[in-house]
Amino acid sequence: GTTTFGAGAGITWTFDASAGTDTTIAFGDNTQTYTTGTTTFTGDLVVQGTTGLTFNTGAGGDITFANGEKIDNDTDGTVAITAPITSVSGDLKLTGADILDTNGNEFLRFTAAASAVDEVTIANAAANGVVTIAATGDDVDIALSIDSKGADALNLNGTATGDVNIAGGSGGTGCTIANATGNLTCSGDVTITGDDLYMGTNTAGMLLIADGTNFNPTAMSGDITIG
Repeated sequence: GTTTFGAGAGITWTFDASAGTDTTIAFGDNTQTYTTGTTTFTGDLVVQGTTGLTFNTGAGGDITFANGEKIDNDTDGTVAITAPITSVSGDLKLTGADILDTNGNEFLRFTAAASAVDEVTIANAAANGVVTIAATGDDVDIALSIDSKGADALNLNGTATGDVNIAGGSGGTGCTIANATGNLTCSGDVTITGDDLYMGTNTAGMLLIADGTNFNPTAMSGDITIG
């Protein structure tokens, strides 16, 4: 049947659920359309069955929440969330490959492996802590590769003024490259597998002579006695 309300004053339906029975409004298989005005539900709106809840399919049709946050329904199918912070309690699955910047340009790209068990973990830090980018996952040993593209360099600490520590730095079991001088200091031995040791000064005809903890190129003249 049909219930028709005439124009004029607003119409209010009141359901008394004081007996403890939930009030139910059931629609049949036909489409129910609200052409103008606002329909307000003070309780929860539950959609059941296999048919989804579809909002305006044309231009506009935004979803606005009571405290002001809004999901924009753009005509190109994108969804823009205006809230500054969005919390996701579970995993966030990206079916595309990119995270775009504010101009819609590529910012961060993901490449998936079908049977991946290892991943990259990025950890923030408290005051005076260390922010880390680490390979993590099921495997005991996991290689981590950071690559530039083509013939361009891979820059480490290119804009900061701190030193570069390798394998813990020279104070532990590794090496330190001093930012101010470019000097390389290692706590262990340095092995050169090539044939030559190149120096910035002219060392033609000179010998490397130990001078305390240093080796200096020294020009030799006269006889040399090896005892």
